[in-house]
Amino acid sequence: MRLRAQKPGRASLTSQTAAVSDERNAHLVGPEAGLAKSGPASASARWALACRRLLTGWWWPTVLMLGLSLWRIGTPAAWNDELATWGAVREPWDNLLALSWHSDAVITPYYLVLHLWALAFGTSDAALRIPSAMAIVVACALVTRLGIRLHSRHAGIVAGLLFALTPSMSRVAQEARVYAFVIMFAALATLLLLRVLERPSAAWLTAYGVSVAALGLAHLMGLFLLLAHAGAVVAAWILASPPGPKPPGSRPPGPKPPAPKPLTLTWRWAAACVVGCLPAVPLALAGRSQSGQIGWIPPSSAGALLDLVTGLTRSTAVGGLVVGLAIAHRLHRRAGVLVLGWAVLPVAGLFAAGLVFPVFLSRYLLFVLPAWLLLGATAVARPPAWRP
Repeated sequence: MRLRAQKPGRASLTSQTAAVSDERNAHLVGPEAGLAKSGPASASARWALACRRLLTGWWWPTVLMLGLSLWRIGTPAAWNDELATWGAVREPWDNLLALSWHSDAVITPYYLVLHLWALAFGTSDAALRIPSAMAIVVACALVTRLGIRLHSRHAGIVAGLLFALTPSMSRVAQEARVYAFVIMFAALATLLLLRVLERPSAAWLTAYGVSVAALGLAHLMGLFLLLAHAGAVVAAWILASPPGPKPPGSRPPGPKPPAPKPLTLTWRWAAACVVGCLPAVPLALAGRSQSGQIGWIPPSSAGALLDLVTGLTRSTAVGGLVVGLAIAHRLHRRAGVLVLGWAVLPVAGLFAAGLVFPVFLSRYLLFVLPAWLLLGATAVARPPAWRP
C-alpha cells in the first residue's frame, strides 16, 4: 500500500517563515529590530524612522557649512594676503616658480594648485575663494565623522554644527589663503590615524602618510599636529588592554580584527610620519632664508597665549563658550588623549618655537580649533553606548 506524503500545513509554513525572518534579523537591535519583527503593519513606522534619519542625518552640519561658505562669497573686499595670492596666481609658470624662491616659499604648493584653478575658472575674488570654501566644507564633514567615531552620533552632529557656526570657519572659507586646506588635512590625518590605530595595514598607513604629506605641503606649522598623534600612539601602547563587555548593539556585528602589537604599531606609524614629512623638507629649507617676511610676528608671550582663544574663533564670547564646554568634556581613555593632545600639544609646541623664531600666530594654529569643538560637543551630547 502506497502512503501519500502529507503536505505541510499552513501553521507549519508560518512557523518556518518566522524562524527564517528571525534568523535574518538577529543582528538588528533597537527600533530597527522592532520594526523588522512587526511585519507589513509597521510600514508607517518605517516611514517615520526613515524621515527621522533624514532629519537627523550627520550630513546636515556639512550642508549648513556649505551654505555659510558660499553666502556672498565674492562680497568681502580682498585683504593684503589675498592680494598676494591674486598677484601670484596671475603670473606665468616660470615667474611663479621664481617668485617662490624669493617670497612665500612655504605655501608654493598652494599657489601652484590655485594657479591651475585660475586657468580654468578665472581670478575673480569669488573664483579664488571657492577652493577654500570647498576645503572647509570637507573639513566640517570630517569633524562630524570624528565626533561620531570618538564619542557618539549626537556628539558628531553637535561638533559639526559648532564648526559651521564658529565665525572664524566661515571667514577662513571665504579667504583665498591656504588655512582652510590645513584644517581639512589635519582632520583627515586624524581620522586616518584612528584607522591606523585599529589596523596598521599598508593601505591605511599609506593613506595616513599621504595625508601628512599634504598637511606639510599646505603649511609647515600644520606638522605640529604630529605631536598629538605621537601622544595618541603612546596612549594606545600604555592603555592597551583586553576589551571589556559591551552593551548589546554598541558595535556593528562581525568579527573584530586582532589588536596590533604596540611595538609594531609604533614603528609603522613613525615610518609613515617620516615619509610623509619628507616633501616638506625643501619648503622648510627655502623658507628658512625668508624668515624676514614674518619678522613682524612678536615672540611668544603670555598675552599672545591669552589672545589665542579670540584669534581662533574671531569672537571672545564664542571662544569663551567653546573653552568652557571643552573643560567639561566627556571623552575617555584613548579618545580623550587624542583630542586633548590635538587641542593642546600643537599650541605648546608652536609657543616653544615662538620663543626662538617669530612663528606664534593664531592663524597658524587654526587647525587645533576642531579639537576644541569636539571636546565641547561631548559636553552636551548624550553619553555613548561604548567608550573608545
